Amino acid sequence: MKTEEWIEELVQTADNGQRYVLRDDITELLIDETALLVGEAVTQDWNDGLIRNWIASKNSDVFPLTDDLPPETIEGMNYNCSISDEAQKKIDAFEQENPVRPDGTKNYFNWGVLDWDGREIVAFSDIDRYACKYWDYCEEAVYIDLQEKHNMKIIDNLDDLQ
Repeated sequence: MKTEEWIEELVQTADNGQRYVLRDDITELLIDETALLVGEAVTQDWNDGLIRNWIASKNSDVFPLTDDLPPETIEGMNYNCSISDEAQKKIDAFEQENPVRPDGTKNYFNWGVLDWDGREIVAFSDIDRYACKYWDYCEEAVYIDLQEKHNMKIIDNLDDLQ
């Protein structure tokens, strides 16, 4: 079923005529659409050389999970918070080796991985870039697009209509 048909089945209308959908009813769609936008940003950052620069920097919580990195120009890299057991072991070792940042503050890791071509390529601390910055920005863009496209508000609960 097309997204337009599927989401229109979930849209409700309040007594005042306001069209709305409960966020819980479209959570998977919000995550999937946001992940697509974040993937575009990750791919662009790879192609621009930013990720390779972060890997080389000692001030970033970014490191390769493989010696076989992708070519300089690619399509379809993604950011993922689901981490394989193999990658988790490498992350655990990194955390043991780097409990303190170069400025002396304690590291607080919350990891994600960049994957490409079915392989986990780079471990990235969420605190650095994608989950905390890009994810929120892209999620907001998804909300705005869906709300404009379907002339509705995405709400957490009915109190949000007040």
